[in-house]
Amino acid sequence: MVIKAYDRYGDDKLIQLGLSKSQVDLPSRDSSSKYKLSVVIPLYNSELFMCRTIDAILSNSLEDIELILIDDGSTDKTLEIAKRYGDNY
Repeated sequence: MVIKAYDRYGDDKLIQLGLSKSQVDLPSRDSSSKYKLSVVIPLYNSELFMCRTIDAILSNSLEDIELILIDDGSTDKTLEIAKRYGDNY
């Protein structure tokens, strides 16, 4: 399982955490992906609810899951929580 966490800044570009804009690695659109399921979760000030959602996906019996978390400029701890999930997987 892979979790990718992204942050969206005012210029409408998704930036993978820890990378510069020139190193952005957005999910590809080709159908030969190694994952059986990709789940995209947009987040905005979701610190109170996001863990329940993410944990439900992680508890799924399917192993080949790509989980993409996209923070839309939250002002709470949403991005910090998303980074922790990304670091643990």
